[in-house]
Amino acid sequence: MKIFSRALQRPFRDFLTVVLITILAILFYLPLFADISHGIPCLDWCGIYPYLEFFRISLFEYHQFPLRIPHFEGGYPSIGFPYDISLSPLSLIVLAFGGMEGTKITIFLIALCGALSVFYLTRYQLRYNPAGSLFSTLAFLFCSWGPCQYLESNYEKLYFYFLPLLVVLFIKATQYKKFIFFASVALGIVVVSAGSIFIPIALFLFLFACLHAIRFEKPHKIKVNIRYPAVFVLIMLATFFISMAKIMPMRQLLSRSDIKFVHFPYENSYSKIAKIMTVTQERDVTPKKLYGWLFKTDSYVVGTERDDYVQMYFGYIPVILAALGCFLYWKKIWRYVILLIISIIISFGPHSPVDLFRWLWHLHPYVHSIWRLDEYFTFQIFFIIAVISGRFFSVLDLGERKKFFWLLIPVAIFSLNNMFWLNQRFLENRIHLRDRSEFSFQKEFFHVKIKDYIGFPEPYQIDQYYYTQSNIGLIDWLFGNLAIKTNVVPRYLVKEGDSRYLPAELDRLEANPAYRGEVFFKNEENQAQLQYFSPNKIRISVQIKNADTLIINQNYHQSWRTNVGKLLKRGDGGRLAVVFDDPGDYMLQLTYVPLEFYRGLAISIMSLLLAYYFMVYKTRNDAARRDRKAV
Repeated sequence: MKIFSRALQRPFRDFLTVVLITILAILFYLPLFADISHGIPCLDWCGIYPYLEFFRISLFEYHQFPLRIPHFEGGYPSIGFPYDISLSPLSLIVLAFGGMEGTKITIFLIALCGALSVFYLTRYQLRYNPAGSLFSTLAFLFCSWGPCQYLESNYEKLYFYFLPLLVVLFIKATQYKKFIFFASVALGIVVVSAGSIFIPIALFLFLFACLHAIRFEKPHKIKVNIRYPAVFVLIMLATFFISMAKIMPMRQLLSRSDIKFVHFPYENSYSKIAKIMTVTQERDVTPKKLYGWLFKTDSYVVGTERDDYVQMYFGYIPVILAALGCFLYWKKIWRYVILLIISIIISFGPHSPVDLFRWLWHLHPYVHSIWRLDEYFTFQIFFIIAVISGRFFSVLDLGERKKFFWLLIPVAIFSLNNMFWLNQRFLENRIHLRDRSEFSFQKEFFHVKIKDYIGFPEPYQIDQYYYTQSNIGLIDWLFGNLAIKTNVVPRYLVKEGDSRYLPAELDRLEANPAYRGEVFFKNEENQAQLQYFSPNKIRISVQIKNADTLIINQNYHQSWRTNVGKLLKRGDGGRLAVVFDDPGDYMLQLTYVPLEFYRGLAISIMSLLLAYYFMVYKTRNDAARRDRKAV
C-alpha cells in the first residue's frame, strides 16, 4: 500500500508544482499586461506591431490571407519575410486579441512553455528531485534574458524559449517515433516565425545529439549510438519539408537583386564582420561582459548606440550551485557541461582561441545574417546554467538531508526572490500609444512619404503604427533590414507627428505635386478608375482610345497576374504597369499569385500529412495490432 500511495503522490505533487510555476510566471510577467493595449517598452516595437497588426487587417478588413502588404515601401511580399508570423499557429492569438495584446500574450505563453519544458526535462529526463527541478525551472523563468529581449523589441529572439521544449521532444523522439513528428512541428513554428533563430537552435540540437550518441562503458570503453544523430537528421528533414511554405517564398525574397545585403555591409567577409560589425559595434561577448551579465544588475546596456539590452542576471548563488552540481555530479551532467563550454566558446567568436563561429559562418550564406553574438548565443548559456543549477539539490537525497534542507532551501528562496524583483523591471511598459478605437480604417488607400527624410527612422516609428491603423501606406518604412527599392509616388509628404491628422484632417497634410493617382495612364486621353483595392487583388475600369500603358502605384512583383492587357516585365520604373494595345473599355483585374508560396504550401501540407501518418497514426496502429496479437 505504501508503494501504491507513493505512486499516486508523485504525479499529484508534480501537478501542484506545475500550478505553482504557472502562478509565479503570471506574477513575474504581470507588468507585461499592465495597460496591455497601450503600453510598449520602446519605440522599436512600433516598427514591429504594424506588420503583426496587418495580419488582422488583411483577414478582417480585406478578407484575404496576408501574402503581400501594400502599406510597406510601396508593396512588400510579406509572406517571404523571415519574421512574418502569418504561417505560425501562434498568429491566431494575434488574430483574436490584436497586434499589441496578442504579442504580449504570445510572449508570456512562449516563456511559460519554456519554463514547463525545463521542469519536465529536469524532473523526468534528468531525474532531479522536486526541489532541484523547481529551482532550475524558476531560475530559468526569472532570468533577465527574455525580458531584456522584450525591452529591446527583439520579438523573434523570444522564440529561443522553444529550445527546452525541443530538447524534451528530441529525447522523447529517440524513444518513440511519434515525437519526431511533434519535434518537427515545434521546430517548424520557429522556422516560419523567427527566421535565422533556427540556425543556433539547430546547432544546439546537433551538438546535443552528438554528445548523447557517446556512451562510456566499463572498463574504459566508448560506445557510439547513432540513434541520436539519426533522429536529429529525421527531425531536420521533416522540418524542412513541413516548412516549405515559408522557405520557398523566403528564398525568393532573399534572392532579389535589389536586396544587396541580408542585414549589413561586409556580410561576405568574415574578417570585416568580426572587426567592423561585431567588435566595433560592441555586439561581441567577452569574459568581462559575460561576468557582468551574470552577476551585475546594471550591466545590460550593449552596443555603441547604447539603446540595446542583453543580460542574463542570476546572481552568484545559482551559478555557484551550478558549479557545485558539476563538481559533485559530473558523471550525470557532463554532456550539459560540455554544451555550456561550447556555447560560451561560440559566443566569444573572434575573442575565442578557437573561433567556432567562423566555421559556422562559412557553413551557409544565410548564417551571414548573424553578427550579434550577444543575442544569438547567450540564451543557450543561461538555459544550461539554469538546468545544471538544480542538480546540486540532489544532496537533499543523502542520509542527513535535513541538515542540507534547512540550509539550502532558504538560500534558494533568497536567490530566486532576488532574481524575481531585479529582472521583472525590464517588462514594464514605458511608452503609451493611443487606442485603436481612435482610428478609423478608411477604404481609400494611398501612400505618404516622409519629407526631408534623414535616414533616421526612430522618430517616425509611432507614426507608421498609426498610418497602418488608418490603412495608409508609408514609403519610408522600417521593416526589418530587408528593404526593397521603390519608385511609388506618395499622395502626401509628411513630417513627424502628422499622423495626428488622420484620417479626418487630411487637408492639413502637404500634397505631393508629382502625384497622379493610384492608377493612371501615361496618355491623359485614356481614363482609369480604381474600383476595388486590396493587398492581393485590384480591379480597375479602363477606357482606352489609343494604345497606352496603365500605371498602378504599387511595386511590381513577378507574382502579379492580369486578366486583360500585358504586364510590363519588371514594371515601369519598378511600378506595376499593364500595356494595352487595343482601344476599348475593359474591367482589368490584377491578382497577386505567388507561385513559390503555393508550391511550398502544397509540399508542406503533403509532408505534414505523410509525417503524421508514418510517425503517429501508423505507429499507433502497429502498436495496437501487436498488443492484440499478444493477448
